[in-house]
Amino acid sequence: MLQRIADGLQSLATRLGTSGDKAATVSYALNVLDDQQIENAFRTSWAMRKVVTVPALDATRKWREWSGDRADEVENIEDTFSVKQKVHEAKWKARLYGGAVILIGIRNESLSDPLDVSRVQAGSLEYLTVITRKDITAGLVELDPREARYGLPQYYEIGTNTGEVLRVHPSRLVEFRGENLPSAFSSGAGVYGWGDSVLQSTYTACLHLDSTMANIASLVFDAKTDVVKIPNLMQNLSDPQYEEALFKRFSTARMLKGNNGTLLLDTQDEYESKSYSFSGLDSIADRFMQVAAGAADIPMTRLLGMSPAGLQSTGDGDLNNYYDRVQSIQTLEIEPALANLDEVLVRSALDDWPDGLTYEWRPLKQMTEEQISEIRNKNADTLSKLATSQLYADDELADTGAQMFRETGVDTLKTAPADGASGGEVDPLTGEPITETT
Repeated sequence: MLQRIADGLQSLATRLGTSGDKAATVSYALNVLDDQQIENAFRTSWAMRKVVTVPALDATRKWREWSGDRADEVENIEDTFSVKQKVHEAKWKARLYGGAVILIGIRNESLSDPLDVSRVQAGSLEYLTVITRKDITAGLVELDPREARYGLPQYYEIGTNTGEVLRVHPSRLVEFRGENLPSAFSSGAGVYGWGDSVLQSTYTACLHLDSTMANIASLVFDAKTDVVKIPNLMQNLSDPQYEEALFKRFSTARMLKGNNGTLLLDTQDEYESKSYSFSGLDSIADRFMQVAAGAADIPMTRLLGMSPAGLQSTGDGDLNNYYDRVQSIQTLEIEPALANLDEVLVRSALDDWPDGLTYEWRPLKQMTEEQISEIRNKNADTLSKLATSQLYADDELADTGAQMFRETGVDTLKTAPADGASGGEVDPLTGEPITETT
């Protein structure tokens, strides 16, 4: 008899949907990993280490490119304070522990006061320090829903080796949190104000992978078993002297076999060797790797550093989807967190934010020479058609073309010889000739 119960089915004959159904006894329980478990997993499991570090590395390794007036000075101050390296460190540590921050130190300003970026002057930036969740304490949570930081800490506290406790306003921190929680008032890693470690949800999948690979490795050492049949063995084992002689005999026989490849036995003894078959183990290992890669949301080609398998398989689709995810990390997580730090960097380098100064994240995917050549040909064809149509002025087309070709690695172009003069190089932005100096 089938009876519809709410949005499911119940069968008394098969016990489907009843208390006797085995699936009814299964439920999820939250087992929060403590810091020691997290660190042990990160330091001993290559799979868990990659789950933590690979997305953070990919989100920062190409970094970003500033464009506009005095963009080179902004890039110089980024290099001076190792901004790229510090963001990478803070990001992977946030993924590991559930949270990390970068402390922005402004000369002659108190850490407890809100940061007013309009007051930052050239040379004001003093230091940038990466601090993990373990070394900074989140203060009271903002409970007023009318405030911008609703559900987030109102302040943070940092202890020093002198016993002093520094209170820090959130505007002076670049805040990175781990995995998002279902509620702003849930506790990530058992601590309020932070997110979950990425290992919290991937721990079981990676543990199963490591356990499976360890068991397969142990089977390799037992790939072959020697079987020796000895007459009246069980009857004689009750004699201690016989037992001692037996162990001595086969210890010597194993040693001789190991050295010379020869096993010495009595004529009445029977010997046979049994080998194990490892067929199918590779499929089992691959399946556990797929589950771990799926749990981490990282393609196997990137997680394992392996070539895609199968005919006509390039792995481009998986990598493109993954790169889209990494780009979302850049735009949805890193960019908002860097808002105040970018203001401080630019103003500390230039004293103000010039009009037109912007940045873009460099593309993650590397194009082949053939793809770059094809793009250049299409760009040249487009510029030629625009020039023929005379819709734009020559200087506008020159600036646009310079930008298009610069994106494919062409920084300078040679001018065509005029009146028999030798051609020279021109700046793709200004169109002015570039003279060589000795």
